[in-house]
Amino acid sequence: MKFKEVNVLCRIISRSSLFTILIIMALLVGCARNIRTNHEEEIHSNFLDRVSIEVISESVLPEGIKYNFMLKNESEHVIVQNNVYVSFPITNIDRSKFVMNISKVEATGNRINIEPGDEVTISAFIPKENFQDNKLICSEKPQLELKGYMNTIDEVNHFEMSGDVSYFDSNFKSRYDSHEEEISEDCD
Repeated sequence: MKFKEVNVLCRIISRSSLFTILIIMALLVGCARNIRTNHEEEIHSNFLDRVSIEVISESVLPEGIKYNFMLKNESEHVIVQNNVYVSFPITNIDRSKFVMNISKVEATGNRINIEPGDEVTISAFIPKENFQDNKLICSEKPQLELKGYMNTIDEVNHFEMSGDVSYFDSNFKSRYDSHEEEISEDCD
């Protein structure tokens, strides 16, 4: 090879290597931003332990079921944005398993920037068309889902909690608690 050809080849290799290195560094930096440190993970876990939803009321109406909840922020952090969803779980044919229902209702009355110590009353109405005459929908076992951000809206501060209402409010007594036989026939 001639000197000129070697010089051009070296420039091509250098540029492609430099480009590759820059791409790898950008990916590493981008991924590192979404990884919580142990300290951030501890703060996140403590935060989730200090946010709660209590059932204020459950009303069976001719049109459906209405729930009133109290969202409490007992943490040291601001809940800058959040959404609360209510759904009824789906069971399989033999009633041995329950899964979260993707058909859910968003609670109303919520607000942004819930300061430490604040409480917000929210409500949700589930029309009877969403569950009536469907043996695989368990309307006596409502599920809650809370999604939001603490302090700032970014991936590191995103949080989610979901489960039976009793997971959020251990004092919750469903309207069916006095009708155990009906529940076992419908959803157990």
